[in-house]
Amino acid sequence: MTLTAPPRPGRHLDPRILWTAALVCALLVAIVVIFQFRPSSDDNSDPAVPVAALPSPSAAATATAADTPSATATTAATADPILGVFRGVSPSEVKKFGTWLGRDPKYALMFDDSTSWSSLERADWLKFWTNSPYRLVYSVPMLPTKQSASMATGAKGKYDSHFAALGRRLVKTGQADAILRVGWEFNIKNSHWATKHPQDFIDYWKHIVTVMRKVPGQKFEFDWNPVNGYTAYDATKYYPGDSYVDYVGIDVYDLTWTPGGYPYPKGCSATCRTMRQNTAWDYLMTSDRGLGFWTNFAAQHKKPVSLPEWALWKRPDGRGGEDNPSFITQMHAYMADPKNNVAYQIYFDFDGSDGQHGLQTYLKSGGKAYKKLFGGS
Repeated sequence: MTLTAPPRPGRHLDPRILWTAALVCALLVAIVVIFQFRPSSDDNSDPAVPVAALPSPSAAATATAADTPSATATTAATADPILGVFRGVSPSEVKKFGTWLGRDPKYALMFDDSTSWSSLERADWLKFWTNSPYRLVYSVPMLPTKQSASMATGAKGKYDSHFAALGRRLVKTGQADAILRVGWEFNIKNSHWATKHPQDFIDYWKHIVTVMRKVPGQKFEFDWNPVNGYTAYDATKYYPGDSYVDYVGIDVYDLTWTPGGYPYPKGCSATCRTMRQNTAWDYLMTSDRGLGFWTNFAAQHKKPVSLPEWALWKRPDGRGGEDNPSFITQMHAYMADPKNNVAYQIYFDFDGSDGQHGLQTYLKSGGKAYKKLFGGS
């Protein structure tokens, strides 16, 4: 995928040089930032169960329609959840996705450089999104990666000023209504803000939300966002309370270690692949901490569900479902069921060293299913 970015103001150089430099910088930083915080299968404590999981087709009717109570959400969801996409750091790439789909996304997922507190405060990539038509779902790191900091110290409010500065920067760049995905995927072992002490996470989350809500002009919403499936930490123990949460977000990928699921064995026929895809889906929907569980959890707390990251996954280790149109169909059915109360969803349309998710590149059969179900009429 090509990442593009506007030239930076400053020296009077040949515009072609400026565009080329911006493109190279955007690509390099995007790769570093994105894959620093991607979900990882290496965090699974038990190799028999998945780390990043997904929902399930036959289970969709069982675990969600039957078991999930009708949610009275703080933000109303529709039968056609608002469309979003991740395409790197460039609004033009989001627009290209909409052109291909025949329907313009409304939400765009963003990551930023979190190597230091100053980089978090500056949020340099926001300049590319100033006056863009997309509502940002902004992945907010709780700790810098290259500076000494701890969750316990954050729980005491020592880092509040950094998040107040970020809030002011968001408002200044026209992102006062951003959805803030604070400490996303905190329940996996290799998360930089993973902690064995739930109260530290809870207290720190409350500090961040409280200080950012005090920023003049803000209309922020906060997405509490664990990874679906069995993980190193029980995310339910880290819930900060209903008054500090606007969405219960679940990251869902076509990935599983359940017996009879992936990888596909050598010579797996079409029937064999279908059986394994359904096994993976059923497990990831109905298992402990599967999507059915989190749908119920959100309803019990009267919060809408969000899907800040979901995608097909072709992985080097074969643990993903690869080009699996049925996963797209099953996810669409889950989202479209109003009982599941899905407020927004973002497809992770990006290919990288840990595997491919692209609907127009490696996973074109899935792309056809996605375009048919989610595209414009």
